[in-house]
Amino acid sequence: MTSVPVRRVQFTRRRLAPSAKTWPRWLRESKLGWEAIIIYTALAVLFGRHTVAHLGSVCSCGEIPDSWEIAWPFSWFPYALTHGLNPWYTHSQWAPFGFNVAGVTSFPLPAMVLAPVTWLWGAIVSANVANLGATVITGWATYQLCRYVSKDRLAALVAGATVGFGAYVLMQMWAGHIVMTLFFVPQFVGLVVLRYLDGAISRTRVAVELTLCLIVQLFTSAEIFVTMSLWGGVLLLLGYGLGTREIRAGIRNLILPLAIAYGVTLVLSGDYLYWALKAPKYAIGIGSIWPTDLLSYVTPTTTTWIGGSAFASVYALFNLGAETDAYLGVPLILIAVRWLSTHWRLRTSKFLTAASVISILWTLGPALHIAGKSTIWLPYRIVAGLPVMNMILEARTAVYTELLAAVILSLWLADRRRRPFAKWVAALVAALFVFPNLADVSPAYVTERPVPRFFATNIYRSYIKRGATIMTIDWSESSPALMWQAADGMYYRLAGGYFTTTRPPGWTGNPTIIDLWYNTPQSGDGPELRRLLIQRHVEDLVVTPPGMAVWRNTLLIAGLRRPIRVGGIYLYRRSW
Repeated sequence: MTSVPVRRVQFTRRRLAPSAKTWPRWLRESKLGWEAIIIYTALAVLFGRHTVAHLGSVCSCGEIPDSWEIAWPFSWFPYALTHGLNPWYTHSQWAPFGFNVAGVTSFPLPAMVLAPVTWLWGAIVSANVANLGATVITGWATYQLCRYVSKDRLAALVAGATVGFGAYVLMQMWAGHIVMTLFFVPQFVGLVVLRYLDGAISRTRVAVELTLCLIVQLFTSAEIFVTMSLWGGVLLLLGYGLGTREIRAGIRNLILPLAIAYGVTLVLSGDYLYWALKAPKYAIGIGSIWPTDLLSYVTPTTTTWIGGSAFASVYALFNLGAETDAYLGVPLILIAVRWLSTHWRLRTSKFLTAASVISILWTLGPALHIAGKSTIWLPYRIVAGLPVMNMILEARTAVYTELLAAVILSLWLADRRRRPFAKWVAALVAALFVFPNLADVSPAYVTERPVPRFFATNIYRSYIKRGATIMTIDWSESSPALMWQAADGMYYRLAGGYFTTTRPPGWTGNPTIIDLWYNTPQSGDGPELRRLLIQRHVEDLVVTPPGMAVWRNTLLIAGLRRPIRVGGIYLYRRSW
């Protein structure tokens, strides 16, 4: 079968905007989009200048539990692969039983790409590079898609910035969710499909490019792989229903390359999928925990430059931390509504309108929440309980609405026939409404990550033997132990951990373990703690000064006395 002729597809009928001719030739002819990379990198450095100045001692994230695990995968995956270990199951955490890494939000591909950085400067530096770099790569991928659709570089630059520095990326960055901030593959999948429908690439090439995209996405974020696949299927169905006869033929011809791409991806990732399917399904029902409030689309987050502080009381009504990331801003919403309504007769407008409505309904979840209160049921309730769907955190799918808004913004800006100056003013205002405060970096995005001298230097090597199992207190979900282990290159194992919302088998059913998890010692924990140290083959117990203040009496009852005070920590050595 032949590909669809270029002349048949609407996106390719537009010529380059006149402003494109003013670009230097090396930029105008570059397919890489250097202008976007340079500008977005400058904005990222400006935004994260404090992190850039202290890459190894601060985190470009907030003070929440998930952010403490941010550096661990950057150390684990290179360590596992260079030592001949199974990367999908680790005994470095939750020793001696270990836990299934494939069943949690890990990101092996970024960890391996940044392995040289980790070996030279440490895992915390790699985590900061990835977290700040996510704004650049997400914005750049959005720029590439918008440039192809609008044929206007300037319009694509503004549109890409609204996603790269928008609410979704920034809120996920605040949480330390690198697995979510690196959102760039869906844009390239869309670009590949559009080029195929335009007849610019063959069926063989589209199969190869889609395979590469799928593999990169699966080993960067399995969660985005799933939502991207579901969302891509919805868009293809919409395109088939609303498209011309030629577009429908192109979508039918795309079925085989898509099947090949997914088949090859599943074969090449068989080992990972085997371990992922064996993992406990800890995320079932997680979507309903963080519902998206309807007001979150127009209410600035607390870290948004314009309106963040003024609307803090409204935001507090539905503040769900990192998962409140649907904010688009009133200007961008008005621009999208304006373009869609004035171009309603175009198939493109009908397609983008339908896609936006479905995306919003997906993000809102099974029930409509307004100002923190649940009201009516929504259509998503029909599918929310289905397998796979019941493990999707609906709030995170807001990024697809954000991406659609960026595409519409680029199309609106690219039309220079009416009031171009007013359009650019409105577009820049829309971008500013979603931007973080570039003038004064919010403390929410930069938190200190001090490492005690015991672990920051080689002192630990004089007291802890390689491969020994240690336990740390405090041991809670906000424990810095994972960060210390990552900084020390997996030199020792941890009896305990985090990286999963539930404790793995072998670490459940014991009240003392729960007390350790929540850092709340209770009467009776002393003897049980001693028994736990023996049963888990713990060789050394590390207690931080804050942990000592909370657990001192319990440790005494457990028979642990005369710790060594060294390198900023208390060390109990096999005294049980």
